[in-house]
Amino acid sequence: MRDIEALCSRAVIINSGTLVYDGALSDINHRMGDKRLLTLSFSSPVENGKLSVFGRVRENKDLTAVLETRRSGSRKRHRRCFPCFRWMILL
Repeated sequence: MRDIEALCSRAVIINSGTLVYDGALSDINHRMGDKRLLTLSFSSPVENGKLSVFGRVRENKDLTAVLETRRSGSRKRHRRCFPCFRWMILL
């Protein structure tokens, strides 16, 4: 990554013809790094204490929660533990 940083300060990432990222090179690790945001919609309320075991609770309101969690394996782990019916994963 250092060789790229020496050449430019901006990056564009295209995945299968879709623009995924266009911005500062320094923000790539933040946006594309080891963490992800999961937006979960529940069929019944889930307490913050139960959610925080899996990551940082950014928001938990009504039947929707946003978790900041590690990218690796999080989807399968969370799906088994909560009454979720919809997932939205943000980079």
